[in-house]
Amino acid sequence: MMAPTVAVMLFWLFAAVRFLVPRVEIQLKPAGDAEPVQPRLLALSALLFIAFVIALDQRWLAAGLGLVFGAFLLLRPRVLLGIDWALLAIIALMFVDLRQLAELPAVAAVLQQWPIGEGWRAYLAAMGVSQLISNVPATILLDRYMHDLPALAAGVSVGGFGCVLGSLANLIALRLAKVPHGLREFHRISIPFLLVCAASALLLRL
Repeated sequence: MMAPTVAVMLFWLFAAVRFLVPRVEIQLKPAGDAEPVQPRLLALSALLFIAFVIALDQRWLAAGLGLVFGAFLLLRPRVLLGIDWALLAIIALMFVDLRQLAELPAVAAVLQQWPIGEGWRAYLAAMGVSQLISNVPATILLDRYMHDLPALAAGVSVGGFGCVLGSLANLIALRLAKVPHGLREFHRISIPFLLVCAASALLLRL
């Protein structure tokens, strides 16, 4: 189902790499000291993960969170200090607050009136909403209003490009890369890439 859209996106990805990435020799830096293996920390994290999943299944959210934070605070406080709390806040904003905002009755009423049930309209709507609330929340939101799964899947896939909010992966990559003026450089490439991919993949929906 996704093969044609993926093929189009890969074509333009290879073209972008060919013409935008400088053709210079890659200089490998000497490997730094490897992080020491911590089997006890791994075992603790695995046990807490299982316990938290069980707590979620039983709807004991507060107890599950308390267990995880309490255990790390008592046994491994440095783990909590090393967490990227800003990134977690961004995830909460995108997957909770924006998701709830999109489900307000007024917003739902507008979506019900829009002719986005199938075809190229569904594709464009999925891509556009992804630019505002990220493609995963957009998929969950629009699934109830669309009857064209291929169009929805293609739209949110292409919609991961463009604005940095299009995909959580964009935010994670930028924070890990720590490139000077990374946000500006990202949009310099990502927005034209979105336009080209969107137009090419749209031809598949017509």
